[in-house]
Amino acid sequence: MTHVSTAFAAKGDVPFERLYREHRTRLGALVARRCGGGGFECEDVVHEAFARFMAAYGGRPLDNPVGLLYRIAVNIIRDTVRSDSFRRRQLENSVEPPCHAPAEPDPEQAIVSRHRLRALQKAVSQLPPRCREVFLLHKVEGLSHTQVAATLGISRSMVEKHMIRAYSYLQAADAEQRY
Repeated sequence: MTHVSTAFAAKGDVPFERLYREHRTRLGALVARRCGGGGFECEDVVHEAFARFMAAYGGRPLDNPVGLLYRIAVNIIRDTVRSDSFRRRQLENSVEPPCHAPAEPDPEQAIVSRHRLRALQKAVSQLPPRCREVFLLHKVEGLSHTQVAATLGISRSMVEKHMIRAYSYLQAADAEQRY
């Protein structure tokens, strides 16, 4: 965590660092219980809660800084569950971009397929670098979202965001190319 000001004081002059030291572990346990071990990076949620707390309330005396901190953490979990659920629904409902041609196309279809393949390759090359890397690891190398996340050192959620972005871009490029 980045350096935080010692000027922050909750009721009774409890500095922010002390609040962090005393409640980080307990807040982490609460986050772990609430997340049920599913997909959340508990330490990330804890740090995000402290960062939001400091950004919004740093330097102001508060009656119940611990309660507020816990409420912020619960809100982060709730928001993350909502956005993860939304991304999963988008992925489930998305149509895969055309990545393969029929087994034995007629000569005209072969030309059309080659043209579409070149257009798809061009569209993939125009994706932002990280988005392209995620897409290629998943679709070409066959890695799962979890494996891509571990390979690139990013969260699974970020992999899903990149895949949604790639699918959207490639679908738009394919639709534009067809007309």
